[in-house]
Amino acid sequence: MCRWIIALMYVLPLVAGSVGAAESIEPLVPQSTEGIHYLSGGVGDEELAQIEAAKSSYNVKILLAERVGSYVSGVHLTLSSLLGEKLVDIPSAGPFVLLQVPAGTYQIDVSYEGHAQQRRLTLRAEQRQSLVIAW
Repeated sequence: MCRWIIALMYVLPLVAGSVGAAESIEPLVPQSTEGIHYLSGGVGDEELAQIEAAKSSYNVKILLAERVGSYVSGVHLTLSSLLGEKLVDIPSAGPFVLLQVPAGTYQIDVSYEGHAQQRRLTLRAEQRQSLVIAW
């Protein structure tokens, strides 16, 4: 019996360490398309910390949520020019989306659980904006 306890003292930390390593969150990777840089995520404390650390590098911050205040992810988000040119297409965004876009006017289309919304975004040079889109 004593040998089992001693063996478990050596084996359990190894097993626990490998489980912890498997659960670690991958770093969020900034994306770029059509000259627009973006970052999407914020599920869990580690991703939220990454979003908070990165937000100063972006001029648009979008929070996707339910009207009752719960964050949502899995939102299809597109950013287009007013001429309809799709600049960013994120099939599963949220709950935070950070964008670095040049001054101008854009259309944001979002769809979550079959419910679509549109927003117009107008940015002047050196301006930052935060949007909350709720369902």
